[in-house]
Amino acid sequence: MSRRIFISQIVIILTALLFPATIMPAQTLPALAKDKSITTGTLTNGINYYVVANSTVKGIADFALVRKGAPDTAATRNELSSLPHFNRTAPIEFLSRKGIGCRTDGYATYRRDATIFRFDDVPAFDQAASDTTLLMLFDLIASEPAEYAVILAGDVDTDYIKERMNVFSLMVPARNPVKSPAVGGQDNAGTGFSFVPSENPSVSVCFRAQRATPEQMPTILPFTS
Repeated sequence: MSRRIFISQIVIILTALLFPATIMPAQTLPALAKDKSITTGTLTNGINYYVVANSTVKGIADFALVRKGAPDTAATRNELSSLPHFNRTAPIEFLSRKGIGCRTDGYATYRRDATIFRFDDVPAFDQAASDTTLLMLFDLIASEPAEYAVILAGDVDTDYIKERMNVFSLMVPARNPVKSPAVGGQDNAGTGFSFVPSENPSVSVCFRAQRATPEQMPTILPFTS
């Protein structure tokens, strides 16, 4: 499978399954791990990634970023004109100078519930250019609170890419939050005591009220401490 077809198929799967019109769990992802050629995972800040090392074209890779949410075309254009780590040159100028291509409709395409950034023919043989393009993806992630997936396919070193993504993710606040399970009643309500022996002994008393039930959560509740 060529890297271009791989990128397109993953984008289609993500936009169809990860970002559907109906409500699904925030971390619902297609079961892509069944394909051993695909490395998947989640970074420390919650970003999901898909990487496939494909040497169809030596030294070249395609990068993509899927952002969940209603597209804002004007904001997207501004993002590609100025990002935090591109203060001396615009991202669009960097892409053009390095020969990183785009589709007929540009570097960003829009679906009803997602914005898709595609950067084709990234010179993976040029480590600085590859790292900078990857850093640009994380600048885009940092610029907009949303759920994301990073997709890379081509002649890449998977272990090195994972290491770089982990480093860059440290600059980005948590994304793709895991939703807490439904809150149920708490049966360990009551009063607890603790005694701290010392020259000035003390006794601590802690009262824990029963947790609100799911039916009570949307209502106004008293708070006691």
